[in-house]
Amino acid sequence: MISLEGEDPNVESQKQKGISFAQAIAQIMIIDAVFSFDSVITAGGTAKHVEIMIAAVVVAMIVMFLFSPAISSFVHKHPTIKMLALSFLVMIGLSLDH
Repeated sequence: MISLEGEDPNVESQKQKGISFAQAIAQIMIIDAVFSFDSVITAGGTAKHVEIMIAAVVVAMIVMFLFSPAISSFVHKHPTIKMLALSFLVMIGLSLDH
């Protein structure tokens, strides 16, 4: 069964406490760091030394493996993110096709 985000009308509404400004900044920094690893791989690919390319890919893979459980649980809690990610993949695929 596919679930969507939002409140369940059958469950009593519970007030949730918002996050602080510092927590929001920390989340933005972490997400930015995770998504910038594609730049690390690209920079490694333009390097003249194979060792640098290998090191960049290994570091990027280690960090991605470390963050994958947190990202997986976030996507599981917010199923609409799956559609957003699919939309990005389709958009990138279509733009690379030309």
